[in-house]
Amino acid sequence: MRSPVPSSVLRTSRSRCSCVAADVHPPGRRRLRSAVREDGYETWTFEEEQYDVLRAFICQTIEDLDDGDGVLLKDLVTIAEERLAGHLRFPSGRFTNWIRFVKVDLECEGVIERVGSTSPQRVRLA
Repeated sequence: MRSPVPSSVLRTSRSRCSCVAADVHPPGRRRLRSAVREDGYETWTFEEEQYDVLRAFICQTIEDLDDGDGVLLKDLVTIAEERLAGHLRFPSGRFTNWIRFVKVDLECEGVIERVGSTSPQRVRLA
């Protein structure tokens, strides 16, 4: 199967799924990274403003709450539902999937990392 991303704009690393692509998504949209897809990217896009809000929220919340053991993923979701309630970019007020999508993207980028391999899942800044 041929990759939809030309190899000239894709860089991968064996240590993590860090891929860099240029102009592979429509303007104002962001194609999220994937740890399981061969080309390193999901097949759908995410509104860039939504991504920016959630990326800043996740990074800041982890920085504020991490006492060395990481932050529970479910706590990130709960806090997002409280702090981002009524935000114009998230009219449904549901954040479980939004947080998970951006979390995986940040893991692939090497910005955050999972703590341990047990459940419930914890993350920290890398």
